[in-house]
Amino acid sequence: MSKPISEWTEEEIQADFKKWRDSAGPQAARLRLAAIRNLQRQPTPKGPVARQSKWTEKKIQIEASKYKYRANFNKEAPRAYDAARRRGLLDKVCSHMTPPPPKWTEEKIQEEANKYKRRVDFEKGSPRAYDAAYKRRLLDKVCGHMTPKRRVWTEEKIQTEANKYKYRGDFLIGSPSAYNAARRWGLLDKVCAYMEPKWAKIPNTELALLPDRDQCLLNASRCRSLSGFKETYPYNFNYAEAHGLLDECEKRMINPDNK
Repeated sequence: MSKPISEWTEEEIQADFKKWRDSAGPQAARLRLAAIRNLQRQPTPKGPVARQSKWTEKKIQIEASKYKYRANFNKEAPRAYDAARRRGLLDKVCSHMTPPPPKWTEEKIQEEANKYKRRVDFEKGSPRAYDAAYKRRLLDKVCGHMTPKRRVWTEEKIQTEANKYKYRGDFLIGSPSAYNAARRWGLLDKVCAYMEPKWAKIPNTELALLPDRDQCLLNASRCRSLSGFKETYPYNFNYAEAHGLLDECEKRMINPDNK
């Protein structure tokens, strides 16, 4: 046979196999047959010449026409759906489909919101309906019947909370909500009048080691919370408390503890 082995027909391969089996034995014939098969096998194309996708545009369209909604198309025929998505054909092959109705219509959201008297209860009790109202900017409308949020911290309650602490810094760390309310309403000096500065308890030998204002603020900027500032730089914290710098220190922190 003069033509290349890679071009042999099946009849020519079988004839060569019989010839080798009779002359060299079955094992040698099988080895030669395997070598011929490997030689004739075409290498798998790679890169730009890769095997074409099974999903042509026509096949994708036929598959997509079986479904009414995109979600069903994606669920039942994920390979066709992915092929359409990769080739930018989704809008085209899904043009006949019906958009799914929103689960949370305005009427359903209102019906759910009517179960609650406060927004916070609505958010906790029906988070999905609350999120739908928030995304569709319906919160004010569907929550119109709810009771407005009342001020939690009265002056009397702030004073009661402040009385639990001996130092202003401990008040800020232990009850930040009450502390911030007192600060906003200008009541800090009043409710903390009985407190004593913590620096007064530091021995005189150590008092001289207290850093200046700039160093105090610099160290505060390296902390994430007042509690961390107090633990890492106790002298700085006491200095800030004694000189009314805690608020400024808190503003300079990486992540102020404003809980």
